[in-house]
Amino acid sequence: MERLILVLIAIFLVFFSITYLFHKLFKTKRFAKYLPSVLSLIGSIVNLILVRTTHREGFKDLAYFLMSMLLFAGFISGLISALWFDFISKKDIDNN
Repeated sequence: MERLILVLIAIFLVFFSITYLFHKLFKTKRFAKYLPSVLSLIGSIVNLILVRTTHREGFKDLAYFLMSMLLFAGFISGLISALWFDFISKKDIDNN
């Protein structure tokens, strides 16, 4: 259980840092910071579809489901951090 928590924290940190990097690189294009979360949501949905449609051999469907959960955690992290960066940047613009 401790390993799963460490993996989730690592995923949160990776998606937070990618979103922060996109926020700093693309200041005028607000959609760019949402790309990591959108791509991970698409990957999560694809893995869920693969769970339902692939052949049941070994633990392949369980691996697809676990990957889907991890990508969904990345989606949540990327979305929350992108919204937070939007809120902070809007607050800075209003103060100036």
